[in-house]
Amino acid sequence: MTKTSMTLDIDSDLKEQTEELLQDMGLDMSTAVTLFAKAVVRQQRIPFEVVASNRAYYDFNRKKALEPDSMAGKIWIADDFDAPLDEFKEYM
Repeated sequence: MTKTSMTLDIDSDLKEQTEELLQDMGLDMSTAVTLFAKAVVRQQRIPFEVVASNRAYYDFNRKKALEPDSMAGKIWIADDFDAPLDEFKEYM
């Protein structure tokens, strides 16, 4: 297997914290990045959930969702909403 080098730009504090944690796990940064790359190839995706964590984005959408009628026409409750509960009660 031929090896190659990579150059990554990462916040220095984040790098230091990561290296400390990886050392506790018996790993170095190169091994961790290799594990990540292998997982990406094997799973054909990022091997963890990526979600928006930007607080401003969250607050904007949360505020928007709380506006009166902001979800009008987007949420509905089926006429037989309680049917599964009724079936469960019969089962019990």
